[in-house]
Amino acid sequence: MADPEASQLGAYLKKLRTDRGLSLADVAERLEFDPSYLFRLESGASRKPHPDYLHRLAHFYGVLVEDLYALAGYTPATELPELPTYLRTKYGLTEEAIRELSDFKDFLTERAADERTPPPKPAHRAARRRT
Repeated sequence: MADPEASQLGAYLKKLRTDRGLSLADVAERLEFDPSYLFRLESGASRKPHPDYLHRLAHFYGVLVEDLYALAGYTPATELPELPTYLRTKYGLTEEAIRELSDFKDFLTERAADERTPPPKPAHRAARRRT
């Protein structure tokens, strides 16, 4: 029996492909995948594909890789360790280096939010006519 997460991912990938009028062979050839592997992905028989495959599929179909990760059952971001703990453990960074990276991440996050926020609408003043 297929894993429910693999089945959801497979159904989504199949829908993306068929909505674009592509065959398994078309997608496999363009992405240099083995057609039988792509079939196993779409049928839900392949569990947790390698992230590289998910990135390539997301780019090819123009969808968010995070959506494919979630459908494949990878750990949601809310369950990942805090950034400072991760950086300290994984890379042995100092507290100062971690603070600098964290500040830079905050800067990028704020800038991205500012770019998504439309500028305020100008206030219109009612023109008075004196007669």
